Amino acid sequence: MIAFVRALARRQARIDIELEAQRHSDPDSLQPEARDMPNVGKIRIGDGPDDVVVLFDPGAPPLHVDIFTELDEEDGIVQISFAAITQDGDGTKKADIVARLRMKKELGWALCRALNKLDAR
Repeated sequence: MIAFVRALARRQARIDIELEAQRHSDPDSLQPEARDMPNVGKIRIGDGPDDVVVLFDPGAPPLHVDIFTELDEEDGIVQISFAAITQDGDGTKKADIVARLRMKKELGWALCRALNKLDAR
């Protein structure tokens, strides 16, 4: 699972670099770029005729994470928390939790397999 999280972090870094290259906002702005992209397509989540889901993207900015602080599993649910490391003016480092994910273990493994396919490219 640690390899999965590392691969996820590498993938997120690549996405962040691509998004920054595409930004149209003021380069000096610290505000995330607002995107008007409510409906971005469809995805199939199974083999049945009703297993098509419409995808919506409210334009939330990407989260930047440096470490994972929690990795646990209970009753088939994987719990992962991510933090961003910052440094105060006096040099003290701190980690702020920025995201907590809860997913079925099967989804975690599916994500792991997808990340492995990315590395195989």
